[in-house]
Amino acid sequence: YSYAVSKTAIHQLTRVLSTELAGDHIRVNAIAPGGVDTAIWNSPDNEAQFAEHGREAVIAQMGKTTPRGRFATADELARDIGYLLSDASANVTGTVLTSDGGYTL
Repeated sequence: YSYAVSKTAIHQLTRVLSTELAGDHIRVNAIAPGGVDTAIWNSPDNEAQFAEHGREAVIAQMGKTTPRGRFATADELARDIGYLLSDASANVTGTVLTSDGGYTL
């Protein structure tokens, strides 16, 4: 439950802060990522599977749970963040960008 509560808190905090800070021309947005192929998966929980099948194969299998059929790369997520930080998103505030390959559809 704590994961769901904390994620909901971030959504609400993003909305509240964006309203409070808009008058100061400060935009507040957040990213809700799905699976991203990073070192976070290199945990003791996955060591046995990595040893048996190889890290790439295990990550690829986990990524198949998304409609895109794979996890995002760190570079893809960085581009999403870059968009929110750029002038291209000048009118975007109070938004939580879901970048999960369609997992939550």
